[in-house]
Amino acid sequence: DLLNPVAPNLDANHTYKSFNPGIGITHQLQGPDVTLFGGWNRGTRAPSPIELGCADPDNPCSLPNAMQADPFLEQVVTNTFEAGVRGRFGNGIRWTASAFRADNKDDILFVSTGTSAGYFTNFGKTRRQGLELGVNGAYGKVAWYANYAYIRATFEDEACLLGENNSSRGQSPECASDDEIRVEKGDKLPGVPEHQLKVGLDIRPIERLTLGVDMTLFGSQYARGNENNEHEAGTFTDQFGDTRTFDGSGKVDGYAVFNLTARYRVARNWEVFARLDNVFDTEYETGAILAENAFDANNQFQTDPDDWARETFFAPGAPRAIWVGVRFNIDRTPRR
Repeated sequence: DLLNPVAPNLDANHTYKSFNPGIGITHQLQGPDVTLFGGWNRGTRAPSPIELGCADPDNPCSLPNAMQADPFLEQVVTNTFEAGVRGRFGNGIRWTASAFRADNKDDILFVSTGTSAGYFTNFGKTRRQGLELGVNGAYGKVAWYANYAYIRATFEDEACLLGENNSSRGQSPECASDDEIRVEKGDKLPGVPEHQLKVGLDIRPIERLTLGVDMTLFGSQYARGNENNEHEAGTFTDQFGDTRTFDGSGKVDGYAVFNLTARYRVARNWEVFARLDNVFDTEYETGAILAENAFDANNQFQTDPDDWARETFFAPGAPRAIWVGVRFNIDRTPRR
């Protein structure tokens, strides 16, 4: 598409290169039960074709699935530090505890410009840091595990981002447009729950039968479009004198889901299994975005965009579901 120099066209030609070193160290304390470990590594991620094809603020895309020559995006560079300790109690219990910090430079964010439309752009610096704790063990016919993670994901730079469905739009004197919000250093990244917990238990009442239960818990998170964490429901007047009404909290509540499993070994390589997900049919949401609802309370489409409601759109979690099946494991003899 070299004959057409006007966007959107297909004349992009980008090259990404990077040298990614890493270093790690472990130290076993007196005895075989406790080991200290730590390390650092540098990683990079080149923008995907979808991100490169939807990176023009003047040509936002409703569904980023088309190839075109949008502006260049820098690759994401991540420096990760980790340190921790792991060990075991006796023969049956193993544990680990670690702290980590990952600093991203030129992180790629999707900025919403309206109803299901937006574009990808580089943001200065973001950080994800936290703790990971884990323990697992087995005793006789019982095996169990518990893993917890605390993740604090934050912006580490300041910027004005599009957020026209955020109640704080047009409130910052540092942003020139009435559809922008001000993101400050320390604001939490949307879509990343701070708390995550996973626990499970397996019991083998007879030799060939294994029964299990597990639980997954995620804490609350901010919706996309609420990058400055300031959105709230109500009617607000911005610094330009425009008054608008907004609905929804701009957050996703935490949730917990329980699952059941059963496996029965019929023969050496044959196994019958069943799984029941979301045992209590819990209603929950896995993510959200601030957007505009073009339908009224009677599900009638509103032709005038001024009548559209600014709401929080949620991604619903999976309802109760059951799977039953047969599994066959193939034995492979190593080649000599």
